[in-house]
Amino acid sequence: MTSNKDKIFARERVRWTIPLKRRENELRSSVAKIFDAETRYIVNNYEDVIAQEGFSIMREISLKNDLFDAVSSSIRGTMEVAVKLVAEQIKFEQKQDFSVDSYILEWVGSEYFNEMMALIVTNYYSEIKEIIAKGIEEQLTRREIAKKIDNDLKLGSVRAAVIARTETHRAAMYASERRARDISKNLDMPLLKQWVPVSDSRVRDPHAAMRNKPAIPIDEMFEVGGEKMSRPNDPRGSARNTINCRCILRYIPQS
Repeated sequence: MTSNKDKIFARERVRWTIPLKRRENELRSSVAKIFDAETRYIVNNYEDVIAQEGFSIMREISLKNDLFDAVSSSIRGTMEVAVKLVAEQIKFEQKQDFSVDSYILEWVGSEYFNEMMALIVTNYYSEIKEIIAKGIEEQLTRREIAKKIDNDLKLGSVRAAVIARTETHRAAMYASERRARDISKNLDMPLLKQWVPVSDSRVRDPHAAMRNKPAIPIDEMFEVGGEKMSRPNDPRGSARNTINCRCILRYIPQS
């Protein structure tokens, strides 16, 4: 028999999943196009990448800027969805002209966001250089090396999907908690937050266990798999606790 808590969690997941999935798919498409274009360029110019360190660095900077722009542009829509859903959750009448500009500036200016964009690019180019170096060692022809680069990096769509899902949910959960804190402070309305995991076979065990944890005050931290986290996809958590996470937060006025 389905409990009342299960029904509430299911309803909240639906409310968040549908609009966030739309934002995620848009970002995934943009990121996939960026990686596909870069891979095509590398396939045609890989000798320059391996032979000229300065050239390689410039390509990495260009790729990072393209990714930064794509993710930053997507964040606005994601955060607007998040703050709207939070207001509906706690029955707060939000002004139509409310702006998420300050949240966006905080997020894209954060140390985490900039380090993550740099790490994605560094890992991508490290993979390319490893393929090229191995091809040279095996005395492959230029065409064979180019083919290996193309084949090995066809996982660009998978890479884009992971980036889109993780960064969409990170931004959404950041904006939701940030907005809930603001409302709580401005209206002197104490709020509790509750971790809501997804109920399927893919959810990781530490997140599934959060289903049975009680709601906590909004300024406190959850303990998830031995790590302190303020919200799902909190950068304080390790990759095993954040990458591809689909959990959300539920906010409850404290009696």
